[in-house]
Amino acid sequence: MKKRLKLCIGLALSLFLWGNASACSANAESQKIYYAMERNGVVYGYTEAIVTPVEENGKQLIRLEENVKSMSSLMGAQINNTVKAESLLDPAQKRLISQEFLLDQVSVQLKISIRIDGDKASMTQNMGGGTKEVLLPKDAVLSDFYLHSRVWKDFTNSEIHQKQYKILDSFDRELQLHTFTKIKEEKITLAGKTYDSIVFDVLNHEIGGKQQIWINAQDGTFLQQKVLNSTISLSDKSVKNKLKRVSIDDHIFADVGVMISDLMAISFMKIKANLNPLGNWITTESLNVAGQKFEGTVDKNHVQGIFEISHKKFDGQNPPPFPPDFHGDPELKPFLMPEDFIESGDPVLIKKARELTSGAANSWEAVKRLSQWVAEEIGYDIPGGGSARNTYDLRAGECGAHSRLFTALCRAVGIPSRVVWGCIYVPNRGGSFGQHGWNEVYMGEAGWIPLDTTLREIDFADSSHIRLGILTSKHIAFNPDNMEILDFHAGSQRFGQAASTTVPDEYKPYVGQYQGPDNVLTVLVQNNSLALDIPERMIFELKEPEEDGFWYFKLTTDAAVSFEKDNNGTVTSMNIHSKARIPKKADSEETTDNIPEQFRPYIGQYPVPMQEGEFTVIYSQNTLAVKHPAGRILYLEEPDEQGQWACRNREEKISFVKDDEGRVKVMIIHEQVRAPKIKEK
Repeated sequence: MKKRLKLCIGLALSLFLWGNASACSANAESQKIYYAMERNGVVYGYTEAIVTPVEENGKQLIRLEENVKSMSSLMGAQINNTVKAESLLDPAQKRLISQEFLLDQVSVQLKISIRIDGDKASMTQNMGGGTKEVLLPKDAVLSDFYLHSRVWKDFTNSEIHQKQYKILDSFDRELQLHTFTKIKEEKITLAGKTYDSIVFDVLNHEIGGKQQIWINAQDGTFLQQKVLNSTISLSDKSVKNKLKRVSIDDHIFADVGVMISDLMAISFMKIKANLNPLGNWITTESLNVAGQKFEGTVDKNHVQGIFEISHKKFDGQNPPPFPPDFHGDPELKPFLMPEDFIESGDPVLIKKARELTSGAANSWEAVKRLSQWVAEEIGYDIPGGGSARNTYDLRAGECGAHSRLFTALCRAVGIPSRVVWGCIYVPNRGGSFGQHGWNEVYMGEAGWIPLDTTLREIDFADSSHIRLGILTSKHIAFNPDNMEILDFHAGSQRFGQAASTTVPDEYKPYVGQYQGPDNVLTVLVQNNSLALDIPERMIFELKEPEEDGFWYFKLTTDAAVSFEKDNNGTVTSMNIHSKARIPKKADSEETTDNIPEQFRPYIGQYPVPMQEGEFTVIYSQNTLAVKHPAGRILYLEEPDEQGQWACRNREEKISFVKDDEGRVKVMIIHEQVRAPKIKEK
């Protein structure tokens, strides 16, 4: 999300793009094959596939190594992803034997291991969910490496134009049904060479994913794929030097051109929507839930129609007791159990949940305690922690991370909870709807109650939340074509009324422009709050000032502003205070020999989230020191009572976050930037 939230996309969208981007001929000699990832004419990523014939135990096999890199941005935030995968394949049986996979987003490192044994796939991942066993029918497709040649054989010299395949999805750890429909044959030129190709439309019946693929008509090798406005196509080695960052904002925002002054007061909305969401198989029935009415059509996940949203705030009447006992209800069982990225059985999370809910009078009071803790203690970051436990350790994450952690804490004390996703109204871009994830908790006779810890709506969700489904897949994209607000109620504001532009007297001294280090910053009033507009980034609404004069951002307590005044009370400058959270690399390469015991936990590498380079904490000159990626070294003084280490001769301060066992998980850099106020002409 931006401003109101910073939307949950990084991991989910990237996985879908990569999950279908590998293939080459199974008959090829040892070779390297490259694919370019392009969007709006910009190459933003590539896949390098290395195919090597190998022999193991007298059997001829194929080792497929895949290296993937992509660079994108979400509302100005940089997202760098790398993937390394190694698969062992049986060319005789044309089946996968094993696969090791690593997705690295710095603070999120997803590791997946797959082993095929007869008619069973054992699939293990490191971020919750443990090992999952998937039974495989004889016709299951276990690897993209053989998928395209199989499709080619099925359709070549055949009258069929459509066929279904059950394909093993590594990320969702399940078989997913796909329909391939042959639509045409055409010539296509890639990397300076022209191919005869067969073009297929592909529909995923589990998550609603749609794509087009081009297969070489001569041998069935994969040539090109178009999905979510991105094209993945055969290329050459030079693609590695062509990467440029590309925006993915259009997958998560739909502009509506209507400004609403009080977002949390939105009690009713009527919206005309044209969407192509990815993440759930959607029906008209699935879109009609408590607080949400949909009239329209859904055709292969193409949603066209009108939503009416009116979420009534739960009054807390007749809640379940605490602790509750829902374990006898089979319909609630899935929402009480651990699952991928939601480690509700983790001892640390169980301990924290019990601590926070101790003595709660009922389950609703317990829910509010848990949601308030997540809202106040978990900062906002992309991609943040990803899973519930990693988010808890890092104390940061995007909306998906907040929602998974809250759900894990609820389930840890027996309260049914789930993560749902869709979109919400945000004042970005002149008013728009943006992709988002939030929660629902089960409150007995009151049913499922929505709430949103990311937005600090700790006991409700405002009526701009359009629910597209329960979050079950790791592949999601809002993917709107267009949306239009037909009506809304937000406090005293109604549809057709412009948002108030009146500046309250108490805010007038602060409103204006300030000269930042790189650009001009603007302080304005938005949604009846003072707000800071950072160009090409976002507008941050501010809370009322604390006793220390800090105006904290509503979205996160990791940032605040303060103002300096002259003797006449005139505002002369603004200070921006921020905390940058940098997770520590688990496998530190630094030695701690001959280092005093009190300094050892901090020593190691701290990669910069979503950027190249890393900070390194060392022991030097009888103290801790931080090596900056640019090369300079910051020497630290002894920590103060707040645990902050001052940097010698600099304004920055450093602090560290430890887990419950005393291991350092995160370094926090506290910075202050001064921006003088620009005098009006």
